[in-house]
Amino acid sequence: MCWTNVETQCKMVYDTPFINVEKPLDRKFIIQIIAEEFPDLPRIRIAATVDRCLKIFPAPVERQKLLHFVQMNIR
Repeated sequence: MCWTNVETQCKMVYDTPFINVEKPLDRKFIIQIIAEEFPDLPRIRIAATVDRCLKIFPAPVERQKLLHFVQMNIR
């Protein structure tokens, strides 16, 4: 369970440093990546944290900023 693995998987999918999660599948994919890497965290908590980040920061969001926000707020 490592945030580096989450970032690596996001890099493979998103070739740009920005994530534009206007499409529901993109949001779902990010939540799924985090949930698979951290199975002990409730998926609803991960989704709420991702949504909170997306409301605070306008789209597109930097991949690092999104992951850092989720990492700091999920614990």
